[in-house]
Amino acid sequence: IDAVVRPRGFSSVKRYCGHGVNRLFHCAPDVPHYRRNKTAGALKPGHTFTIEPMINGGTEACTEWPDDWTALTTDGKRSAQFEHTLLVTATGVEVLTAPGVDKPGAKAPTTIEWNEAFYTRPGTPAEEGAGAASGAGASDAGAPGAGAAAAAATAE
Repeated sequence: IDAVVRPRGFSSVKRYCGHGVNRLFHCAPDVPHYRRNKTAGALKPGHTFTIEPMINGGTEACTEWPDDWTALTTDGKRSAQFEHTLLVTATGVEVLTAPGVDKPGAKAPTTIEWNEAFYTRPGTPAEEGAGAASGAGASDAGAPGAGAAAAAATAE
């Protein structure tokens, strides 16, 4: 996601990231929205995760209000935040929160065709990613590759 917004003059906050969704809503793995991060491993069919970048018209530096929830950029410029939940399938990715999927007669979720390069961190064989995550629900959630957010951005 960062690779898409930066060339257009925007920034994305690196301290916030997507996450795995399992028995606990916020669980491992963390899903950064930028490349060259320390997340290891690969997404596998059955893994569910979110992307939820905070995109800014200025700096990525931000602060929080005392409510420990409201975030704003230190330069005061406008920001937008959104979230999608995705499911990795044997043939690609389904965007479970695509607009309209909860309405009667709605089309199936947006599907992104499977592309191994999007789901494996460069230099890490896909099979090494199995069980690489740690933390609550990690054995079910798995560990994402650095390209997970890029794959999700393709859905937009």
